[in-house]
Amino acid sequence: MYSWKITKYNPLFNDNGCRDENDEWTSVSDIGKIFKGKMLSLESYKLYENAYIESIHLVMKANNVTSLKIQALEKRYTHDYPDMQEKYSKSYIECLKEESIICYADIDFLVRLILREMIWCKLIVKESMFVHFGYDYYMYIGSKKKLVNEIEEMIRLGLFPVEMQSPY
Repeated sequence: MYSWKITKYNPLFNDNGCRDENDEWTSVSDIGKIFKGKMLSLESYKLYENAYIESIHLVMKANNVTSLKIQALEKRYTHDYPDMQEKYSKSYIECLKEESIICYADIDFLVRLILREMIWCKLIVKESMFVHFGYDYYMYIGSKKKLVNEIEEMIRLGLFPVEMQSPY
């Protein structure tokens, strides 16, 4: 299986594709703080959140995957975000279980919960693909297909894919 680390961190400005420890936001909790002279807004944050979600969709489509299974679920519900109220985050999280199957239509919301540190889990389809999430806004994707066009699209979305095995 092919595997990549997907990050928002430009490798030209850091070591080995890891975050620039001097002035990079690494979490949803950084919204409202100043980075590189600008305040991180929810709208700016969501640009990357959306890019990570779109990357997952690209890999799902490439592998003809219509749903992902939850593994190693950890619920860390802390609070609601105003832009997620329509789905009632807390009740949605309470319904999630180990081995739950998440359909394509619900992937966006689930990944937002993960990126906003309300839950943690691995998403898998045996022998087709996986998605793992790490600290500091790292995502690891595995695919049975090489993903040449999809990697190019991730780069166009502002992300930096690097071939690497997932540590998870």
